Amino acid sequence: MKRIVIVGLMFSSMAFAQSDVVRGAGRLAGQFGVGITDTIRDNQPHWETIPAKSKAECLKESNGVLNNQFVRCRNGRQEYVQYNSKNERMVLRERPIPMN
Repeated sequence: MKRIVIVGLMFSSMAFAQSDVVRGAGRLAGQFGVGITDTIRDNQPHWETIPAKSKAECLKESNGVLNNQFVRCRNGRQEYVQYNSKNERMVLRERPIPMN
């Protein structure tokens, strides 16, 4: 009877020790994965709002000409942007600021 109890305790302690090893390996893998997902998340495209500017600022930007650039500047816009590995900003799409 004592032998059965002792053998049972030995097996349960081995299983407990193995679970600690597995748990530690899982933590290590999880911490490694967190760094990767942060990098991927940071590189995801997102919408940035460029607010409307004053008439004087927009005329200066468009070199005194009333053109499409002037209108975009006056109305403001949203740009769907993504940053590449060199931290350069790339505009993927552009839309007017939604009016709700």
